[in-house]
Amino acid sequence: MRVTCGDGRQFAGFFRCVDSTKNIILADTTETRKGSQRHVGMIMIPGDHIRQVLVENLEVI
Repeated sequence: MRVTCGDGRQFAGFFRCVDSTKNIILADTTETRKGSQRHVGMIMIPGDHIRQVLVENLEVI
């Protein structure tokens, strides 16, 4: 799954769960910001910051 935030950052990782306030938890996540990447592991992205959610590569499932 790829999640884009309002500040332009993108997070790509494996979807784990979502809660009632639309917070998303991703595992084994990579953050992309201004062309640079870093591994951030498991993260929670607040629902208020999410601008776009894309599902990628369903063959992994």
